[in-house]
Amino acid sequence: LWTSSRNGQKSPAALTVELSTPLPMMTLTAILSISIPILNAIYPMAIVLIILGLSDKLWKNNRYVYPLVIGGTGVISVIYACDEAGLSLGFITSLCQKLPLYSMGFCWVSVSLVMLVISLAIGFIKSRKKPKKA
Repeated sequence: LWTSSRNGQKSPAALTVELSTPLPMMTLTAILSISIPILNAIYPMAIVLIILGLSDKLWKNNRYVYPLVIGGTGVISVIYACDEAGLSLGFITSLCQKLPLYSMGFCWVSVSLVMLVISLAIGFIKSRKKPKKA
């Protein structure tokens, strides 16, 4: 197919194409092997941050919602990403594997909801303890 009609040898262009085709595929595999665990760690936090931002009016006066929900989501998503990358954290990973939806990669949803409830409870308790100004 890529041979010269005169002497049966491959042309320089054909040789370049044949040698350079596997290189991008190997590079793509390397990029994906690095980026997928990173995206597994980042995407849940981004999704939760967007949802919290879109519903900001509901907890505008509660300063605990963002740090607790994003922090909890971040911890769980990093543990999940490490586990998916083959880096088990021992007891912590086995404990997180018991979370709902862990096998599907959505274990951060339950943690986010629990952290939201906790942060709302803390905000409610703190707001009731403040002395009212006369």
